[in-house]
Amino acid sequence: MKKLRTWHEFLIEKLTDREEAIGYLQISLEEYL
Repeated sequence: MKKLRTWHEFLIEKLTDREEAIGYLQISLEEYL
């Protein structure tokens, strides 16, 4: 059975990888602007 995580926990885990963090921020900025 998989452990359920919150969105915050998922983001923290993913964004510890520098390249993933940069990609996430770029997409967020594109959608915001």
